[in-house]
Amino acid sequence: MPYRFEDLVDINRLRKLVEQFNATADIAVGIVDPDGNILIEAGWQEICVDFHRVHPESELRCRESNAYITEHLGSEHSVEYKCKNGLWDVGMPIVIAGEHVATLFIGQFFYEGEKPDIEFFRSQARQFGFDEDRYLAALQRVPVVSRDKVRRTMDYYESFVSLIADMGLATLREREAEQALQEREAQVRMLLNSAAEAIYGLDLEGRCIFTNPACLRMLGYSDEKELLGKTTHDLFHHSRSDGTPLPIEECRVKQAFLRGEGVHVGDEVFWRADGTSFPVEYWSYPVKRDEQMVGAVVTFLDITERRRAEEALRESEEKFSKAFRTSPVMLGISILSDGRFIEINEAFERAFGYSRDEVVGRTSRELNIWQNPAERLWALSLLRDQGAVRDLEVNFRHRSGRIFPALFSSETFEVNGEPCLISMVTDISERKRSAERIEVLNTSLGRRAAELEAANRELEAFSYSLSHDLRSLIGYMSLSAQMIKERSGDRLDETDAMLVDVILDGTEKMVELIEAMLLLSQVSGKEMTRERLDISTLAREVLLRLQMSEPERRVETAIEPGLCAWGDPQLMHSAINNLLGNAWKYTGETSGACIDVGAIEQNGETVYFVRDNGVGFDMNDADALFKPFQRLRSSIGFKGTGVGLATVQRIILRHGGRIWAESEPDKGATFFFTLPIDRE
Repeated sequence: MPYRFEDLVDINRLRKLVEQFNATADIAVGIVDPDGNILIEAGWQEICVDFHRVHPESELRCRESNAYITEHLGSEHSVEYKCKNGLWDVGMPIVIAGEHVATLFIGQFFYEGEKPDIEFFRSQARQFGFDEDRYLAALQRVPVVSRDKVRRTMDYYESFVSLIADMGLATLREREAEQALQEREAQVRMLLNSAAEAIYGLDLEGRCIFTNPACLRMLGYSDEKELLGKTTHDLFHHSRSDGTPLPIEECRVKQAFLRGEGVHVGDEVFWRADGTSFPVEYWSYPVKRDEQMVGAVVTFLDITERRRAEEALRESEEKFSKAFRTSPVMLGISILSDGRFIEINEAFERAFGYSRDEVVGRTSRELNIWQNPAERLWALSLLRDQGAVRDLEVNFRHRSGRIFPALFSSETFEVNGEPCLISMVTDISERKRSAERIEVLNTSLGRRAAELEAANRELEAFSYSLSHDLRSLIGYMSLSAQMIKERSGDRLDETDAMLVDVILDGTEKMVELIEAMLLLSQVSGKEMTRERLDISTLAREVLLRLQMSEPERRVETAIEPGLCAWGDPQLMHSAINNLLGNAWKYTGETSGACIDVGAIEQNGETVYFVRDNGVGFDMNDADALFKPFQRLRSSIGFKGTGVGLATVQRIILRHGGRIWAESEPDKGATFFFTLPIDRE
C-alpha cells in the first residue's frame, strides 16, 4: 500500500538535523512531497520568503522551478535549475521502496563568478510591486557559493537522503511485517469463527487449548472459558449413545496424537452441557511442531439433521419414487437448512457417476460436484432473494473429474413439513460445442474486421497525403492573392481589394479546417499509451500560454490542485487545450471573465469540469454540440472550425470516459468529463 513520506520518517527529528547542518553550510534547504507541500524548510532567504513566494505570479515561478526539477529527476541523479526569479535551485529525489515519496531541494543562491543582474531584479521589483529598496537589500544578502561547495553539500545530502531512505524502508518493512502478521492472525481467527464445522484443539494431556463459536454452540456452552484447560473426554465424550461409559483408553480422538495419524469416526455421540447427546461425525488430526507431537485438532459435525434427512427420505420414497427416478431430467431433492440430499434420480446418477446411496445424506460440498464454489454461493443467494433459480449456467464435476457445463434450476417446496429444494440440471455440452463452432465463425469475422482496419489505415494515409497536397495548393492561392495585393497597392478598387481579402481569409480558414480534420481523424487511429497525468499542471500550462497570446486580457482563473488521472498525454493535452481554448474564446467579450478547472465526486466516480462565464448556449442546441462541422447559434461571430469539441469527445470516448455540457445563454458553460481510474 502507498505511504506518505511523513508516515515513514520522524519529521521533527529530521527537521532538527537539517537545521543543524544548515547552520554550518548556510545554504537554504527544503523537503517537498509529491503534491508540492513543503514538509521541511531551513535557511530560506529573505528574498524568497518575503518577496518571491508572496506575490502570486512570482510564486508561480517558484512552483514552476519545483515542477521542472521534479519532472526531470531520475532515481540516482540531482537536477539544477535557475528559476525565472533569478536564483539557483538543485534537487534530488527521496526514493523509498521504489516510490518517489519526496524531493530534497537546496538553493536560493548565486554561483561564484556569477554577477547578479541588478537591472533584472530592479525590473522584477517594479513588475511585482515590491518595495525596491528592501528587495535589493534582500538581494545583497543572497549567498554566493562555489560550485565545489554545492557539490560537497549535495554529496552530503546524497548520503543524507540515502540514510533517510534506509530509515524509511526499515519503517516500511516493519509496518508491512506487522500488518501481515495481524492479517494472518485475523484470517485464522476469521476462518475459525466463520467455519460451520465445530473445531477445537487438544494438548498431549487431552486438555482443550482453543475452540470456535460453532463448537460452543453445538455443545451448548456460552463461553470458551468453560472448555479451555479442561479434559474434553470428561466433558463431552465420556459415554456411548446408550449411556454406557466410554473408557479414555478406547477414545479414538486421542489416537491422532498417540499414533500420529488422523482418524475419521461417524458412529459416536458427544454430550451437551445440558446432559443430552447428539450423533457426530468427527475427524481428529495430529499436530506437530519441529517434528514433535504437541496435540491434535478435532473437527466435528452434528449429524442429527443427516439422520433426519435419512428418515425423511424413507417417508417420501413411495410418494416420489416412480415419477422422480424415471425422469430423463437430472433431479435432486435436498433439505433447505443444511443442503443434504434426501433423493436423486437415475439421470442424476448417470450424469455425476455417483450411486444414490453415495449421495443421500451428503451435501453437494461433500460430493465436490461444483467446479466453482462461488457458483454454488451465487445460486444460494438467488434462492434467498428470489425464492427460485432459473437456468443458471454453471459447471459441474463428474465423479471421474470430468467437467461438464449445465443449466441449474431450483426452487423450494415442503416434504412432510420440512422445507426442501428440488433441483434440476440440464447438460448443455452439445450446446457449448455449437457455440464453439459459432466462435470459429466469429474468428473469421474478426479477421475480416482486421482487413477492414488495414483498409482504414490506407484511407488515413491517403487523407494525409491529400491534405498535404491541398495545403500546398491553398498556400499557392494565398501567396498569389497576397502578391496581387502588395503589387497592386492602391490601384485595386474597393471591390477588387475586398475580393482579395476574401480569398486570403478563406484560404486561412481552409488551412485551419484541414488541420482540424486531420487531428480529428488521427484521434481515432492513434495508438494510445497510458500514463499518470497531472491535469492541474496541464491546465495551468495551457492557460499560461493563452494569457501570453493575449497579454492585454484579464481573465480570473481557478485551478483545483492535485487533479490527476490516467490517460494518453498527447491526446489529453489536445482535449484540455480545446476545452480551455473554447472557454478563453467565448469569454472574450465578457467583463470580469472567469475560467475554473476542478472536479467533483458523483456516484462514486471523479467528474472533471471546465467552467466559464462566457456567452454560453441554448441547451436545445446541445445535440449538435459534439457533431463535426456544426456550430451553434451562440458561436456566430467567433472564429472556429466546428471540429474542436468533436475531437474532444472522441478523445474522452477512447479513454473509456463520458463528456457532456450544461449551459444557459449569456451565463457561461460547463463541460464535464470522466476518465477511468485504472491503468489498462
